[in-house]
Amino acid sequence: MSDVTAVILTGGRSSRMGGGDKTQSLVGSTTLLDLLVGTLPSTMSIVVVGAQAPTDRDVVLCREEPQFGGPVAALSAGLKHVATPLTFVVAGDRPRAGNLLERLHSTRAETDSEAVVPLDADDRVQHMCFLVRTSALTTAIESLDTPVNAAVRSVFDELDITTVQLSSDEQVSLVDVNTPEDLAALRSQQG
Repeated sequence: MSDVTAVILTGGRSSRMGGGDKTQSLVGSTTLLDLLVGTLPSTMSIVVVGAQAPTDRDVVLCREEPQFGGPVAALSAGLKHVATPLTFVVAGDRPRAGNLLERLHSTRAETDSEAVVPLDADDRVQHMCFLVRTSALTTAIESLDTPVNAAVRSVFDELDITTVQLSSDEQVSLVDVNTPEDLAALRSQQG
């Protein structure tokens, strides 16, 4: 998928995990971030926005301004490094989310929507895992008064979105790690 760049957001405070960069938490000998990166095509360009953490692959590292300025500020910073027509936006605490990329990509091609977003098992839109036309996302962010502390929902209000209902097997790709219990569950599954 040479037409897609992944923008991985890792700059949150991780308060429910006790602070620090939770994407550097280990599952076996692999970080959450590297688990996610490993689900992406090996030739895909990747931008990681947040803490300057090492990864197993070459990635572009950048930081939102101000630090902890929220996911839209992080998206704005990451988009400065995207040269492809499509951007896969994903939170760094979703180690399996890259497994959804092909499904989102094919749905976007079928619908020609600006953005394709999966729904979770409760039919909730997943604002931190979506494929979007880069130019549309840039325009949506620029339409805001400021990206700092803006909700991703405010960006979605500016986009033509198609939602994707996932199968029960695909739902596992939406699992995120927000608490020590989530991390322990992931570790036991990877076991």
